[in-house]
Amino acid sequence: MEHDKTRKKRPGYLWVTCFVVLCTNCMSTADVDDLRDQVFRAQKQLLELETKITKSEEQGRNDGSSTRQKLASSSLRLNELETSLRHIQGSVDTLRQGVITGELPGMEGQPDSVAKGIRRLEERLTELEKTQVEILTLLDQKHSLKAKKKQRKDLKNVRDLRSAFNNKQFLYVVEDGPQVLKSASGKASQNEISFLIAESQFRLGRLRDAALSFKSLTSESLPDKAPHIALRLGDCFRLLGDKKAASLFYQDVSKKYPESEEAVSAQKQLRKTTDEQAQN
Repeated sequence: MEHDKTRKKRPGYLWVTCFVVLCTNCMSTADVDDLRDQVFRAQKQLLELETKITKSEEQGRNDGSSTRQKLASSSLRLNELETSLRHIQGSVDTLRQGVITGELPGMEGQPDSVAKGIRRLEERLTELEKTQVEILTLLDQKHSLKAKKKQRKDLKNVRDLRSAFNNKQFLYVVEDGPQVLKSASGKASQNEISFLIAESQFRLGRLRDAALSFKSLTSESLPDKAPHIALRLGDCFRLLGDKKAASLFYQDVSKKYPESEEAVSAQKQLRKTTDEQAQN
């Protein structure tokens, strides 16, 4: 049965084969070449089209990669610009603070910073202002003293000096005493005036002047004041800081005038001075 079916189909194939042979036989050689050329050109165009499509795809992929790279580079650049802007903003804020305060942050340890120089100048100006105020105050006091001196009567003799000393007007004694001393005639009066001036200088705290004034006096000129003069010399040197010289004068008072009241004071100061020297 199968063999019969195959035999029945053969006429169809034969007809097709015959048709192709007939068509081929009907076409000339030129037509065959032309058909071959057309097929070749079609194949060539297909190959060119495929090549263009492949190149376009590759170019698209390359363009996409290049675009992504450009985007990444642009994003990185933007981040760098943002960081730079932040640094610039920080520098601007720092400069603004430096302009306001006079010193840039982080420059406190610099020895030659402008702010430190300004602060030193301000401190000196403040000190100068204080000194100026003190000088003006002293000038006012001096003018006041001059005004008071003009208002008071001048001390003209020993009696006036003695009265002023007893009234504790030591400054008047120191101011008018030298002139009274020049005009004094008697030796006794001169010695008394010198003693009043020296004691007034000591009471006013003019220790160097007092020491020189007391040193010029001798035990012979004022025998009744000799213990006091020696004690005052010790006091002057002690207050001036010369403890050794003070001790010598205190010892002199104790040896020469042991029964005097000044000897008791001298012994107390001598013990005190000796203890201080031992501690040092």
